[in-house]
Amino acid sequence: MNILLKVKIEVFKNFWNRFGIFRRKRNETIRRVLFGVRFRLIFGFSLIFFVFMLILLVITYFYQYNLLLSEKVRSVNNLSKVVGGVFEILLEKSLDSSSLEIESQKRFVESNIENFVNLNEDVLEVVLTDRKGKRVFSRGKKVVSKRILDTISRDNREQIISITVTNAQKSFEKGIYDCRVISLPIQQTSGLLVSVNEDFDRYVKKMYEVGAGTSQRERVYELLRDKYKEFLNEKDKVLSNDIDYLFLNLYRYLKDKDNLVIPRNEMYLLNHRWLLAEKKRIEVGIKEGNLTLVKNSYDKIFQNLSRLREYGERSRFIGFNVVAFNITSLSEEISNNLMVLVIVFLSVYVLSVIIIFVVSRVYVENIKKLESWGIEVSKGNLSAKVEVKSNDEIGRLSDVFNYMLDEIVSRYHLEKFVSKSTVSMIKDKRDKTISLGKVGRKNLAFLFSDVRGFTSFSEKNDPEVVVEVLNTYLDIQARIIKKYKGDIDDFVGDQIMAHFSGEKRADTAVKVAIEIVNSIKKLNEERQKEGLPTFEVGVGIHIGDVVVGNVGSEFRMDFACVGDAVNTCSRLCSVAKPMEIIASKDIIEKSSKNFNYQKIPPIPLKGKEYPYEVYSVIP
Repeated sequence: MNILLKVKIEVFKNFWNRFGIFRRKRNETIRRVLFGVRFRLIFGFSLIFFVFMLILLVITYFYQYNLLLSEKVRSVNNLSKVVGGVFEILLEKSLDSSSLEIESQKRFVESNIENFVNLNEDVLEVVLTDRKGKRVFSRGKKVVSKRILDTISRDNREQIISITVTNAQKSFEKGIYDCRVISLPIQQTSGLLVSVNEDFDRYVKKMYEVGAGTSQRERVYELLRDKYKEFLNEKDKVLSNDIDYLFLNLYRYLKDKDNLVIPRNEMYLLNHRWLLAEKKRIEVGIKEGNLTLVKNSYDKIFQNLSRLREYGERSRFIGFNVVAFNITSLSEEISNNLMVLVIVFLSVYVLSVIIIFVVSRVYVENIKKLESWGIEVSKGNLSAKVEVKSNDEIGRLSDVFNYMLDEIVSRYHLEKFVSKSTVSMIKDKRDKTISLGKVGRKNLAFLFSDVRGFTSFSEKNDPEVVVEVLNTYLDIQARIIKKYKGDIDDFVGDQIMAHFSGEKRADTAVKVAIEIVNSIKKLNEERQKEGLPTFEVGVGIHIGDVVVGNVGSEFRMDFACVGDAVNTCSRLCSVAKPMEIIASKDIIEKSSKNFNYQKIPPIPLKGKEYPYEVYSVIP
């Protein structure tokens, strides 16, 4: 019984060991492969494929939907063109058609709409309205409510409105239907208003643009008077034989017939008084020879009549052609098309996964060869070779590994024949190719800047705070030095050592020193406002010859400037008071002397036999 139990436990462990459940993690240095190359290829392909399929399905859905909806709009537009010219007879009051003609046209409209409904099974209702959205004529099931018509009438443009029709609203069919209401504005294509605007453009506008004589204006007047005599008031003789007054009367007639919509504040345009006043100004201008007055009056007349013409163009809108479509069947058709597309995509996906699985096998086997080779080498078998025959990146990598192992073996065997002392000697000899000693002699300007009072501050505060504050003051100085292309030789505690080269190095060193002091002052003002500790700097500047070279030891060296000029500048910095710039006589003499400075008593410096002549630079 115990043996059988042990066997079961061992089988269970072996099974789960394949999935890494009981592996030892403490001493294991090679990670387990949880998601291999084959899995990643299939997963990556699947992710890309499904995202692509989703995007394509969405695009296909909206494309088919918009295509079918555009087809519906096109058919409604065709219907509007067919019935629009006739429908205006039912609304256009200025057309003196007999009741028999109107009834005939009405039957024509009904016939065309009936045919449209019969040919389009998804049409629920067709409605014709006036410009105010009032229902004038309708056919089909009553699904377009007054609220929808009010919404449409707010803007005389093409609109597509979504509505939902349920059997609770209308009992024509059971179920819930997704509908689209398409509204297209109907414009007058004939009638008095259209004719008047066309003649205004043909005659009046042309005459005002190119000019016309009295005889030409009289001929045009006679022509238009005969054409519109039934709409003109023969008793009105205010301005006889005047083409401008003729058009003003025609627009007044259209307004009286409610075919011309004009805002209340523009109603004065229909009054003949303004026209009489401008005509009188023209007569006065002609008598006085004032051509400017004549031109301005003609322009005013044309401008006012053009505004009436524009209102007439806007008034061509006479109503809406509203069609309600049931797009439930349309959506079902699109869904069926998408289902077929999904089946095709899934078939392609399954086939692609099978191909990827088969092709990736070659790559996985080559990777396993590299893995086996690595394990052999780790066991000490330095003669192991990895054999990958494929001409791809993995094959190239196997060649690199073989070459790497050959180089390691060569160096490993070489050290067997060379003693440690010899290796050390070769190393020393190789290092001496970079020799210690001078590289050259240069004349440089030096600047030393020391943060005063910082030592006591560092004793009383945590190291983190000390470093943060010190970096603030050093950073602002280092940026100024970099700005003027100086070289920072070293940071020694809270002190900066920098040097400057170039033709105007003396001026540069003075400028940097002044800008450092001014920047520190500004920084201290900001820190005082925030209640932070502040510090001051003392700056020393000097110029002189130094030796530039490698100093240190054969195993640790530095590229440095060495000479009396460096020491002198350091000591000038040490004697400078807080926020003071101490400059040597040498650097002042070699500068352009465009700075504010004053000579101060000579000061003794360590290593100098006599007191040193110095100046105080005033920032």
